[in-house]
Amino acid sequence: MDTRPDVIDEATALLDDVDRALVRLSDGTYRSCEVCATPLSGEALATDPTRRRCDEHPGTLPE
Repeated sequence: MDTRPDVIDEATALLDDVDRALVRLSDGTYRSCEVCATPLSGEALATDPTRRRCDEHPGTLPE
């Protein structure tokens, strides 16, 4: 069983997350939840710099 496609898919998803984080950094929304605009903690962003949502909206997509 070849796991290479899984690794490529994971790397592609990570690069997409990084690209979104860079866009949010550029437009000034990086440190805010994309659903409710609540500020994201420095600790949360240190753990996951591509984090886009607060703890209240972990799987919610923005409207």
